[in-house]
Amino acid sequence: MTDYFLESERLVLRRFHQEDLDELCLLNSDPEVMRYINGGIPETREKVQRFLQWCMDYYKDNPGLGLFAAIGKDNTEFLGWLGLKHLENTSEIGIGYRLHKRFWNSGYATEGSRRLISYGFNSLQLDPIVAVALPDNKASLRVMEKCGLKYIENRVHYRYDCVYYIITRGDWEKGN
Repeated sequence: MTDYFLESERLVLRRFHQEDLDELCLLNSDPEVMRYINGGIPETREKVQRFLQWCMDYYKDNPGLGLFAAIGKDNTEFLGWLGLKHLENTSEIGIGYRLHKRFWNSGYATEGSRRLISYGFNSLQLDPIVAVALPDNKASLRVMEKCGLKYIENRVHYRYDCVYYIITRGDWEKGN
């Protein structure tokens, strides 16, 4: 099975593999990247290895879903990851993203998220697709809104008080 997954204008999304460990360690050791994930605490190599293994196992158990390495088409550089996966302890499918800070404000998160939302609705027949973030994570909220997701309420997810956004297939089709 190829690890290629999806592409957009400037991105290729592919399945993670063991050789991505060093790149993920760099991403997850940046306090600014992790600020809204775990309070900015860099993750150990062992924790990142467990995360990577979880990603690879998730593909097997959830065909078509998962977190995927985001690779720049023009230079094959590892930008971070984007994905569609179950929200913790729910049957809902949420969109998520984490990019190296040098790629923030470049439109990659929005571009990749829009591609994943389209894939989720058109290929996986998902409806709705949701997203959560910490209320102070204004950049993440902007990505959600640019992708057409609408704020519904605050909810606790991943042990944090999060904003909860949603987009339905009907709303996606109206806006695209």
